[in-house]
Amino acid sequence: MLLRHLKNPELSEADKRDTVEQSIKATERGLSLSPVDPFAWLRLAFLRQAINLSQQEVIAAFKLSIYAGRVEPELAVSRVGLGFDALAELDTEAQELWIKQIPIAYQFQFNELVQWSAQHPESKPYVEQSLQRSPEKQAIFNSAYAIAYKAAHRPVRTYAGYQ
Repeated sequence: MLLRHLKNPELSEADKRDTVEQSIKATERGLSLSPVDPFAWLRLAFLRQAINLSQQEVIAAFKLSIYAGRVEPELAVSRVGLGFDALAELDTEAQELWIKQIPIAYQFQFNELVQWSAQHPESKPYVEQSLQRSPEKQAIFNSAYAIAYKAAHRPVRTYAGYQ
């Protein structure tokens, strides 16, 4: 609902920022009442990222999301993506938490992980690293990745003016 609202072309940048800031305050209030909510912590990380708050604030919420629930099947690929976006800023602890989300994403959101990685090919070595203890899983991922990468990066063909 919030994302749909923020994509409204009639909404000014100031209104978008105000909406995100209000959402951050509401999420923080909720977390002060119930801090063991991995979904809310991840939402907070994305909200902070949306208005370019410091990477440390984004990473703090990211880490707390994982601490609140390390294995959350629905959050795994989102966590992988957020961690990858912040990779240069992650401390050692956050990097370890992040890399351990990849096998969880493999287990519960395989197709989403493959599609995300095909969209972000520079992530492939990290996925392979996280699956190195299971050559079979690594081979399955690589096969699926090759297909997804080809599909995602296929040149657009035009025929007589049609795309």
